[in-house]
Amino acid sequence: MREIKFRGKRVDNNEWVYGSLINNIFTNGKLNIPYIFDPNVYPEYDCWDDMAEMMDELEVIPKTVGQYTNRKDKNGKRIYKDDNLQYGNSPVYTVTWETDRWKMCGRKNGNGFCVDIPDFMEIIGNIHEPEAKQ
Repeated sequence: MREIKFRGKRVDNNEWVYGSLINNIFTNGKLNIPYIFDPNVYPEYDCWDDMAEMMDELEVIPKTVGQYTNRKDKNGKRIYKDDNLQYGNSPVYTVTWETDRWKMCGRKNGNGFCVDIPDFMEIIGNIHEPEAKQ
Protein backbone atom coordinates (compact mmCIF):
# COMPACT_ATOMS: atom_id res chain seq x y z
CA MET A 1 0.00 0.00 0.00
CA ARG A 2 1.28 3.46 -0.89
CA GLU A 3 2.04 5.76 2.04
CA ILE A 4 0.91 9.34 1.44
CA LYS A 5 2.88 11.72 3.61
CA PHE A 6 4.13 15.31 3.34
CA ARG A 7 6.71 17.54 4.96
CA GLY A 8 7.12 21.28 5.27
CA LYS A 9 8.91 23.91 7.36
CA ARG A 10 6.83 25.52 10.07
CA VAL A 11 6.16 29.24 9.70
CA ASP A 12 6.67 29.97 13.41
CA ASN A 13 10.02 28.26 14.02
CA ASN A 14 11.36 27.05 10.62
CA GLU A 15 11.49 23.39 11.78
CA TRP A 16 10.47 20.47 9.57
CA VAL A 17 7.14 18.74 10.28
CA TYR A 18 5.83 15.53 8.72
CA GLY A 19 2.28 14.24 8.29
CA SER A 20 -0.95 14.91 6.41
CA LEU A 21 -1.32 18.00 4.23
CA ILE A 22 -4.37 20.16 4.92
CA ASN A 23 -4.89 22.89 2.32
CA ASN A 24 -7.46 25.19 0.73
CA ILE A 25 -9.13 26.31 3.92
CA PHE A 26 -10.03 29.70 5.33
CA THR A 27 -8.47 30.34 8.73
CA ASN A 28 -7.93 33.54 10.67
CA GLY A 29 -8.63 35.68 7.62
CA LYS A 30 -6.17 33.75 5.41
CA LEU A 31 -7.08 31.66 2.38
CA ASN A 32 -5.27 28.68 0.85
CA ILE A 33 -2.70 28.22 3.60
CA PRO A 34 -0.95 24.82 3.85
CA TYR A 35 -0.89 23.01 7.19
CA ILE A 36 0.76 19.69 8.05
CA PHE A 37 -0.78 17.62 10.81
CA ASP A 38 0.83 14.57 12.40
CA PRO A 39 -1.73 12.66 14.48
CA ASN A 40 1.11 10.92 16.33
CA VAL A 41 2.26 14.29 17.70
CA TYR A 42 -1.27 15.46 18.57
CA PRO A 43 -3.25 12.26 19.33
CA GLU A 44 -5.80 14.16 21.44
CA TYR A 45 -7.12 16.07 18.41
CA ASP A 46 -9.60 14.04 16.40
CA CYS A 47 -11.69 16.64 14.63
CA TRP A 48 -11.15 19.94 12.85
CA ASP A 49 -12.82 21.99 15.60
CA ASP A 50 -10.31 20.68 18.15
CA MET A 51 -7.37 21.54 15.88
CA ALA A 52 -8.40 25.17 15.30
CA GLU A 53 -6.69 26.30 18.53
CA MET A 54 -3.27 25.14 17.32
CA MET A 55 -3.28 26.23 13.67
CA ASP A 56 -0.24 28.48 14.18
CA GLU A 57 1.78 25.38 15.12
CA LEU A 58 0.67 23.56 11.96
CA GLU A 59 1.12 26.28 9.32
CA VAL A 60 4.01 25.61 6.94
CA ILE A 61 5.86 27.71 4.36
CA PRO A 62 4.13 26.85 1.05
CA LYS A 63 7.27 26.52 -1.09
CA THR A 64 8.74 23.94 1.34
CA VAL A 65 5.84 21.47 1.08
CA GLY A 66 6.98 18.21 -0.48
CA GLN A 67 5.38 14.80 -0.87
CA TYR A 68 6.98 11.50 0.11
CA THR A 69 7.94 9.56 -3.02
CA ASN A 70 7.49 6.08 -1.48
CA ARG A 71 11.21 5.56 -2.08
CA LYS A 72 14.06 5.41 0.42
CA ASP A 73 17.72 6.20 -0.02
CA LYS A 74 20.57 3.74 0.60
CA ASN A 75 20.40 4.52 4.35
CA GLY A 76 16.66 3.86 4.61
CA LYS A 77 15.66 7.57 4.83
CA ARG A 78 12.43 8.61 3.15
CA ILE A 79 12.93 10.56 -0.07
CA TYR A 80 10.70 13.64 -0.52
CA LYS A 81 10.12 16.03 -3.40
CA ASP A 82 12.94 18.62 -3.56
CA ASP A 83 15.50 16.36 -1.85
CA ASN A 84 19.03 16.49 -3.23
CA LEU A 85 20.52 13.06 -3.96
CA GLN A 86 24.06 11.97 -4.70
CA TYR A 87 26.08 8.79 -5.12
CA GLY A 88 29.76 9.09 -4.24
CA ASN A 89 31.19 11.99 -6.23
CA SER A 90 28.40 11.99 -8.82
CA PRO A 91 26.56 15.22 -9.67
CA VAL A 92 23.78 16.30 -7.31
CA TYR A 93 20.25 15.44 -8.47
CA THR A 94 16.99 16.98 -7.27
CA VAL A 95 13.82 14.91 -6.82
CA THR A 96 10.75 16.07 -8.73
CA TRP A 97 7.51 14.79 -10.24
CA GLU A 98 8.08 14.30 -13.95
CA THR A 99 5.07 13.49 -16.17
CA ASP A 100 3.86 10.31 -14.44
CA ARG A 101 6.35 9.37 -11.72
CA TRP A 102 9.03 10.58 -9.31
CA LYS A 103 12.44 11.18 -10.86
CA MET A 104 15.75 12.79 -10.02
CA CYS A 105 16.88 15.58 -12.32
CA GLY A 106 20.31 17.04 -12.88
CA ARG A 107 22.59 18.63 -15.44
CA LYS A 108 25.34 17.10 -17.53
CA ASN A 109 27.42 19.03 -20.06
CA GLY A 110 25.03 21.97 -19.67
CA ASN A 111 21.96 19.89 -20.52
CA GLY A 112 19.18 18.98 -18.12
CA PHE A 113 17.92 15.41 -17.79
CA CYS A 114 15.76 13.28 -15.50
CA VAL A 115 16.07 9.58 -14.62
CA ASP A 116 14.34 7.12 -12.30
CA ILE A 117 15.59 7.09 -8.71
CA PRO A 118 17.90 4.13 -8.02
CA ASP A 119 18.16 2.60 -4.53
CA PHE A 120 21.87 3.41 -4.10
CA MET A 121 21.41 7.22 -3.97
CA GLU A 122 21.91 9.13 -0.70
CA ILE A 123 20.01 12.20 0.55
CA ILE A 124 22.52 15.01 1.06
CA GLY A 125 20.06 17.86 1.67
CA ASN A 126 17.21 19.53 -0.18
CA ILE A 127 16.66 22.68 -2.22
CA HIS A 128 15.54 24.56 0.91
CA GLU A 129 18.69 23.57 2.87
CA PRO A 130 21.20 22.54 0.16
CA GLU A 131 24.17 22.09 2.47
CA ALA A 132 22.38 20.17 5.23
CA LYS A 133 23.19 16.48 5.47
CA GLN A 134 19.94 14.94 6.71
